[in-house]
Amino acid sequence: KTNNKMATTVTAATLTVAVAETITLNGTTYDSTSNVSIASIANISKRIMTVAAGATANVASFLSTVTNDAYDTEDTKYIRLTNLDDTNEVIVTLSEASTAAGLELKAGASLPLFSINANGAASKAALTTATAIEDIHVHNASGGAIDLELFIAGV
Repeated sequence: KTNNKMATTVTAATLTVAVAETITLNGTTYDSTSNVSIASIANISKRIMTVAAGATANVASFLSTVTNDAYDTEDTKYIRLTNLDDTNEVIVTLSEASTAAGLELKAGASLPLFSINANGAASKAALTTATAIEDIHVHNASGGAIDLELFIAGV
């Protein structure tokens, strides 16, 4: 890969992502916090976008050779998608050349991805390999527009 980056005054830093769960049942607390640190982050992209009712939107594309609005596959270290709607869920699809995997993202929920790699299958078989995601699509089956937040961090 050829490095075509310009000289910069940005100093890379460590991104820390905290996932916390808090619950007390019958007076017993079952709290848990997990912190993941990702070193050398020098580029971030954070945006809020609207997905129209009944529409599917490509919210991010990833390529080894970056062109236009695609993110660099090798440089992407963390992705978070948050459904900002207070009522409706969306379907998130992670796709690559020959497979796709989807999941429901409930209202107010976030999907953190600590790897650009994923895979999908047409059966219940366990997957044993993963390849780089090429696109993230979001489908809004609700009757109204839904706002999403996309955060991507890379080196």
